[in-house]
Amino acid sequence: MTQETAGAGQVPGKMMRQDTVAGQTSQFLAVRAASVVTALMVLGFGVLALMPTVPGVPVGANDKLMHGLAFAALVVPMTLARPMAAPGIWLAAVGYGLLIEIVQPYTGRMSEAADLTADALGAAAGILLAWTWLMVWRRRQIVRQA
Repeated sequence: MTQETAGAGQVPGKMMRQDTVAGQTSQFLAVRAASVVTALMVLGFGVLALMPTVPGVPVGANDKLMHGLAFAALVVPMTLARPMAAPGIWLAAVGYGLLIEIVQPYTGRMSEAADLTADALGAAAGILLAWTWLMVWRRRQIVRQA
């Protein structure tokens, strides 16, 4: 199905498969797109996390749910692009959550260990969600090829 070609300046014994080049380009673009999306989320979450609280607006249990959902969303793009890097992605997300909790008292907000726990659990859930999606997608690809 795929053709092997020797490009200009290549040694005939070292042929590069076209599908390999296309796959590498596709992977590079996926990682680049995931990096941009993740960076935008980091900036947005940082602004929201460090804004002063509005008096009279109750936070309650929804705060922990929002932390979990935000950190789940934060890790999904990079996990989809680099599934084997998930442990590092999780550590980076938890480190980011810790940084937010350290800085928050200086902006008039409270720092809570429960927020960091929700961040860590949400990041783990996001990684599991991305892995599940990848497994389902790959199985569908195998079934279509059969």
